[in-house]
Amino acid sequence: MFQPSNASTTFDRSSKPVPWHTNDYARSTITPNPAMCPKLKWIDAAWRSSSEYVNWVNSAANTQLERDTKRVLSNYDHATLYDCLMTSKYVACFHLTWLHLCQPHLQKLTCALRCTDRALPTGIDDDLFRRMTTREESVQIQQYLYNQSAYAQAGMAAYTKRIRDRAIAASRDQGPRFVLSAGMDLNPRDLGPAPCPTLPRQTHTVL
Repeated sequence: MFQPSNASTTFDRSSKPVPWHTNDYARSTITPNPAMCPKLKWIDAAWRSSSEYVNWVNSAANTQLERDTKRVLSNYDHATLYDCLMTSKYVACFHLTWLHLCQPHLQKLTCALRCTDRALPTGIDDDLFRRMTTREESVQIQQYLYNQSAYAQAGMAAYTKRIRDRAIAASRDQGPRFVLSAGMDLNPRDLGPAPCPTLPRQTHTVL
């Protein structure tokens, strides 16, 4: 990108390049990733077979929601339904899912930035859209919080370790004092249940 002709004259050519992570999901650690942490598959299986999850899935509300969803969608997968709905409805939206962890009264707070004008399948009204997206959000939150946040802590361990190591190195003037990580607006949800136990609580708040 920067050639000798357009590079800053103050650029230090002896300095090391900035570490760059392109977020290939096969190797991503910025969100819990079973491809990088096989233990997540065991935790997920235990959670899905737990009485808490089974009872929730088979509740009257979720049973009715499944019927309503099948009535308007002939083919769908819960693993991708949330993203399909959101990319159809909004260019960007910020469901404050991660705030559910500390402030349950904010569960219904949603901020949509701009409509994409894509039509949703006939039959999906505002009520059904809200119920479908709320269900998918609830599934992931329950997964992360199961068994004292075992899934979130295991899945985010590598990332929180990098944060901790960088903070320690910076405090000793042995590393960069500024690190920029790019992710999605819901990444705080992933870090929320999995704080690094060796970092001060105020650091978790900043994260």
